[in-house]
Amino acid sequence: MLQRILIIILLFMFSNAAFADEIKLYKSGTRVLFKEDTHCMSNITALKLSSKYKLCKETAKIELEGLKKLHKLELDALKKKLDIRDAMYQDIIHKKDKTIFDIQQVTLKEFSKYKDNTWLTVTVSVAVGLVVGSGIAILANYYAK
Repeated sequence: MLQRILIIILLFMFSNAAFADEIKLYKSGTRVLFKEDTHCMSNITALKLSSKYKLCKETAKIELEGLKKLHKLELDALKKKLDIRDAMYQDIIHKKDKTIFDIQQVTLKEFSKYKDNTWLTVTVSVAVGLVVGSGIAILANYYAK
């Protein structure tokens, strides 16, 4: 089956080359467009290029699979690194929150030791002021007579 396909391809190439208007000559190392310029080549050259083309496709597939595996490994490594950093940051945030809570508790404990005596001070000051003012008013009336 493969031989028949190759014979058909060779006959097709030969017929295209036989009816071509011009013949192109290529120097070694020149890029050849495979689809357009095979009719200008000998059968042996066309077969070599065809086999290289097929080999190139297989090589590209293998390289692509290798690159996909490498990319997956790199992606997994980056995900693990991200998870480690996330755990580290979560631990730092937890410690920060605990420290803030502890500071608040100590501050509340310190403030609870001091009782609010402002109302007593104000009341005593007003009472003393009234007593002193009343005393001065009485004395002023007494000496004024």
